[in-house]
Amino acid sequence: RPDGLFFLYGPVLDGPASADSNLRFDAALRARDPLQGVRELADLLPLAKAHGFELLSIE
Repeated sequence: RPDGLFFLYGPVLDGPASADSNLRFDAALRARDPLQGVRELADLLPLAKAHGFELLSIE
């Protein structure tokens, strides 16, 4: 609906994953399911915008 809210909770990075723990977590998620993994915020924003979403805040 046009004025609805969408909340995303999950492993999202704002910049490259530099910590070994983040890289290991990403590898573990992808080993379980190739469609899972840590996502880059920069990759998600254009996809969201293309579907009519806008970023209001990051907590």
